[in-house]
Amino acid sequence: MAEPVAGIAEALVPASGMVWRRVFTGVREEAPRARAFARCLLAGTRWVDDAEFVVAEFVSNALLHTRSGWPGGYFVVELVRQREAVRVGVHDLGGGAAPVLRQASQEVCLDEHGRGMVAVANLAFRVGYHGSPAVGHFVWALLAGGGS
Repeated sequence: MAEPVAGIAEALVPASGMVWRRVFTGVREEAPRARAFARCLLAGTRWVDDAEFVVAEFVSNALLHTRSGWPGGYFVVELVRQREAVRVGVHDLGGGAAPVLRQASQEVCLDEHGRGMVAVANLAFRVGYHGSPAVGHFVWALLAGGGS
């Protein structure tokens, strides 16, 4: 299970690799398009399903808990692919509180909300975020291992 990290240093992936970013309108109808973006770019790799799940969770959180889901809002999906890892991230517009990166516990299992980030932490090598409610957040998950 991934260790939650709240800092920029752990989010960095070395400069080598492919980087893709796409801006989406901050409406829930864009969520399937964001997942398809990740699925298309990572097709044929071992990360495709996990990356799609991570995008779904991060986008849902951005739309529900930040100004990204407000009228005129938007979010950005970013994928960084290297030979042995991919970083999946979502930039939001802030507002509300900082993302909560929790480990699995009995309380989380009984909560109505909050299990998605625990599932992301279970899939990822590392998870974290940087930013603030004032300027926005970049929430990321590093999926590691031999991709094709």
